[in-house]
Parts: sequence; C-alpha cells; structure tokens
Amino acid sequence: MYKKLIEIWLNEKKSKELQEISQSFLEELRNYLEKLKEDKESLRKLNEVEIKRVRLLLEKIIKIRKEKKALKSIESITDVFDEFILLLEKKTESPKRILVRILQDVSSFIGIDGRTYGPYKAEDVVSLPLQNAEVLIKRGVAIPIEGRFE
Repeated sequence: MYKKLIEIWLNEKKSKELQEISQSFLEELRNYLEKLKEDKESLRKLNEVEIKRVRLLLEKIIKIRKEKKALKSIESITDVFDEFILLLEKKTESPKRILVRILQDVSSFIGIDGRTYGPYKAEDVVSLPLQNAEVLIKRGVAIPIEGRFE
C-alpha cells in the first residue's frame, strides 16, 4: 500500500494534469491506516513512523493537486483576460475609412467602430469606416469617391 501511495505521489508530481485516484484506493488506504493503528504494541512505533510518512505523502499529494487546480484557474482567467485585451485593441484601432457620396436618404446607424453615423441626405459626401461604406455601396445607396481614402 505504501508503495502504491508513493507511486501516486510520483505520478502526481510528474504530470501537469490531475491524476485519477480511484475511490477503491482511497477506501483501501483508510483500511490500511486503521489496521496500522490496531497492530500490536511491538509494531506500534514502526507503524507510527509509517503513519507519519503516509500522512506526509498525502499532504504532498493534496498540495500538488491544489496547485494544479489553482494553475488551471489562473490559466483560464489569463485566457479570458488575453481575449479581452485583444477585443479592446481591435475596438480602439481606427478602421480604414473611405469618402463616399450618398445617393439617397439614409437613416442613422451604428458603425463598425461603435459610433453613430447619419442621418444623411442624398448628395451628402461623408467619410465612413470602409466596412460600413461597402454595405451602403452594395445596396446602391452610396458610391465611393475614387482616390479619397482616409
């Protein structure tokens, strides 16, 4: 049983992932510890030393497992934080803009950059984010003014 416990500790120490510990092993360990406590007095001191070693190994295994769980939580939080930073960077980047002439009235809309544009009247010349201008151009509501990118 002690060798199996050492093996679990070594596996837990080597691996980055939590190792599977069966319920049957935990039950065997509990029975083993109880048996050590009940042995004859002549073996009692030896058993006490082994009980201390088992407790120490269990504490080490628990500590390693807690550290792994904490690290996974930190990695998860870091992933979310990194995604948030990327989103902020994308949001703060100025989208490429284009100058277009409006062909018919357009009600106000929210642009790709989160700003409100319009309303516009036919023949207005406006600078819009490229993606928004492309939508208006495809719908036949605006035409690009060639060579006028900002």
